[in-house]
Amino acid sequence: MSIVLDANYSSRQIYLTSADANIKVGGRTSDVTFYFDDIIQVPNGVNIHLSVVNSQIPVAFYAVDTGRNTLDFTKTIGGVSTDATITITTGNYNITEFLAFLNAQTFFSDDSTVATYNNETNTVTITLASSSNTLVLKPTSTALQFVGFTSTTHTSSSGVLNGDRMVNVGGVNAINIASNFSTRNLDSRHSGFSNIIARVPVDRNFNNIIFYEPNTKFSSQIIEKEINYIRLTLEDDIALNPINLHGVDWSITLQVDFSLDKPLQQQQLNLYNKKGFVPQIAKYSKETQERLRKLRQDNTTLRKRIERQKLEDERLKGYSERLKERL
Repeated sequence: MSIVLDANYSSRQIYLTSADANIKVGGRTSDVTFYFDDIIQVPNGVNIHLSVVNSQIPVAFYAVDTGRNTLDFTKTIGGVSTDATITITTGNYNITEFLAFLNAQTFFSDDSTVATYNNETNTVTITLASSSNTLVLKPTSTALQFVGFTSTTHTSSSGVLNGDRMVNVGGVNAINIASNFSTRNLDSRHSGFSNIIARVPVDRNFNNIIFYEPNTKFSSQIIEKEINYIRLTLEDDIALNPINLHGVDWSITLQVDFSLDKPLQQQQLNLYNKKGFVPQIAKYSKETQERLRKLRQDNTTLRKRIERQKLEDERLKGYSERLKERL
C-alpha cells in the first residue's frame, strides 16, 4: 500500500539470515525466529508498516516433499474395496519417472493397473485390468497436480480414469513468506486475512538461488505496536506447508516505516461514505478469529520462553561474575 511517512520516525531496515536465528522450528532453516535486545516500539496513534526489500532463497527444496507427496485411492475388484495411500519418495521427477514410481507400487502392479502419459495432451490416464473394476482418486491426495487431477473425487468409468487437467511436475510455483505479525492481507487458502507479507515467484531451477527484489514497494500495516522478535516461515503455495531447505540458509531484508493516524473530519467522512469511497471496517470470520487467537497464543508462549531464557542468561552471567570475584 502507499503510505505517507508523516510520523516523526525515520525508516528502519532489518537484515536477517537464517544462520543467525535463535530458534529453528523443527530444525528447519525455513521456519525461524529472531529476537532482539533492542526493540522497535511506537505509541498509540502511530502505525507500523512492514515490507520486504529483498530476499535471497536457495532452490534447495524438492518438487515432491512432505505435504505434497500422497495419492489416496480406493480400488474395487469383484465387489471388494481396498483403500491405499501411495506416498511418493521425496525428490524431483519428470512425468516419466513419476509414473514409473507409481506403476511400481504393489497397489498398481498386483492387478496390472497402469498409469500412462499422453505427450500431445500433457495428461495422464490410469487404466485398470478389467472394465468391471473401479478406481477412485480422492481429493485428500496432496500430489494431484503431478498427475493432472483437480481437487475433487475422481471415479473411473469402464475401467479408465482420465486426468481432468494438464500435468504439472514443477512443484512449488511460489514461496509465501509468513510472519508472526497480524496484517490485513487476504489469502485464498485461508479464505480471509493471513500473516503472509510477500509471495516470491520460484523463477530459478533446482540448485540455484532466487534473488527477489520487488519492483514496486508494498508495505503491510501490522496491528502490533512493537517489534521485539520476528518469526518468518517460508511456505509452499500448494498447502502452505513450510518448505524444506535441507539445512541451506537464506536471507531477507525487511523495512519498517511509520505513519500517523489522522481521523477524517465527520463531514468529509460522511461525503466519502455517501460516494462509497471508504469500505466498511473489516469483520473477521469465526475461522479467522480462531486462527488469530491461536497466533496470539503461540506468540505469547514464544515471548515468555524468550523472556525466561533472558532471565536465565542474566542469572548465569551474575553467578559467573560473582565466582570470578571470589577467585
